[in-house]
Amino acid sequence: MLVAKGRVTMALPVTVWRRDLLGLGLLEFPNDGDIWHRAAAQLDLHGDPADRLIVAAARNKEAALLTADQPLLQWDNALERFDARR
Repeated sequence: MLVAKGRVTMALPVTVWRRDLLGLGLLEFPNDGDIWHRAAAQLDLHGDPADRLIVAAARNKEAALLTADQPLLQWDNALERFDARR
């Protein structure tokens, strides 16, 4: 969506980028009921639904979050985060 809106530019199409990252070992998590419940009811985070799902998935899987999203980077929480802009 960010590419389509012109807010992000990428040298490769998103489908190629995703395929290559998966080939390097990136894991995707399916969104299940636990993640949806945590996103909806258990986070002290702003109301952006996409951010809430991303954070809930990372916490549910005890994974670090790689993001360039400033509100998520500044969120006062113990979730391990890495700034993707660096």
